[in-house]
Amino acid sequence: MRRVQGSSVLLVDDSHTTTTLIRACLEFIGIHNVDSADTGEGALRLLRSKSYDLVLCDWHMWPMTGPELLEQVRRELRGPSPRFVFMTMDNRWSSMTTARSLGAAGFIVKPDNPRALRSKIEGLFPAAEIRGTATAG
Repeated sequence: MRRVQGSSVLLVDDSHTTTTLIRACLEFIGIHNVDSADTGEGALRLLRSKSYDLVLCDWHMWPMTGPELLEQVRRELRGPSPRFVFMTMDNRWSSMTTARSLGAAGFIVKPDNPRALRSKIEGLFPAAEIRGTATAG
């Protein structure tokens, strides 16, 4: 399995504060190849022009929601799709079930610190090695 640390990540969230936090968490754990978009359309433009290993996408965005973005990506992009993981503050079972039915690789409650994000990413890539500076504990 490819190493997560060298992966290319697209972060999609309409909240600048959340984008800043998640980007900082990713960089702290050693993931530096991160692009971001604040709308679904912006994310589509990036996905059309570059290949990503992982898309971390907000569930609740406007005007295109995260689930609508994933459906558009599946319809439009040719070739292998990136792992698509939804992030939200909403941890309802129905949302998680919908994410799985759409083919998402995961569904995480937005982490608020690097260790929490690292744990979530390690869960997505169990055989991958991450050598970030965050420590367990």
